[in-house]
Amino acid sequence: MIDRYHRAGINYRGIDIRKYDVPCTPWVWTSCETDGLGSAETLDEAQEQIDRHLTGREEAA
Repeated sequence: MIDRYHRAGINYRGIDIRKYDVPCTPWVWTSCETDGLGSAETLDEAQEQIDRHLTGREEAA
């Protein structure tokens, strides 16, 4: 979902990563399905957080 406060998001492994349309704000991601969320300074860091989050869930299952 895009609203007036976010730039267009990037979908990574089924989770949307977005950045507010305000200078110096972090990339943010949330996933209701996997009960996860995070924020990161770079897109790469956000993707690494998602990888760790999903890997942890897979190992716990």
